[in-house]
Amino acid sequence: MSNDALFCFPCRHFATNLSASGQTTAQKCFVNYGSKCKNWKEIIKCLAKHRRYERHIISTQRWCDYQLVQTNSNHSVANQLINFRQQNINENRNHVHFLLKAALYLSKQGLAFRGHIDSESSKNKGNFFEILEMFASDEMKLRLQSQYGHYTSSSYQNDFIQIIATLTRQHILGSINTFGFYTIMVDETKDLSKKNK
Repeated sequence: MSNDALFCFPCRHFATNLSASGQTTAQKCFVNYGSKCKNWKEIIKCLAKHRRYERHIISTQRWCDYQLVQTNSNHSVANQLINFRQQNINENRNHVHFLLKAALYLSKQGLAFRGHIDSESSKNKGNFFEILEMFASDEMKLRLQSQYGHYTSSSYQNDFIQIIATLTRQHILGSINTFGFYTIMVDETKDLSKKNK
């Protein structure tokens, strides 16, 4: 950089791929080379002209948006999107956690998940749905009834069972690896024909 030159901060830092008319990408006034005025009294005209450039206006807006994001202001559209997305993630996690707890309870008790008829008009929709309807909050019930995010179909129930089985298996294998050895006890019975069952 040469001395005695004036640069525009927003245009130097936030003018990516923006160029004013009559300027090439490598030669941007106030960006790659400063405004050089032998008579600094005339700089006001040069600054007023630069301020009207579309590139400067967009760069200044980007700089303001960046400052809003850095201060975590709720006025920033980016922060509002981030906050909404985080809230949605938390709600989905709570929702799936509740469904997993219901599946874990039924698995521990050795109870069937599904009933004979799972329709809305059925008086007994099965243990899984009945637990959800009994213990879910009003907000959770709305999510269960919504088209997106309910996760209560039979395929999801099978996924929950598979997840619980995998975690149980990993826990048992972790305990075995801690001791380094294990034994297997087989309890068998024979029928009258002396065949193992």
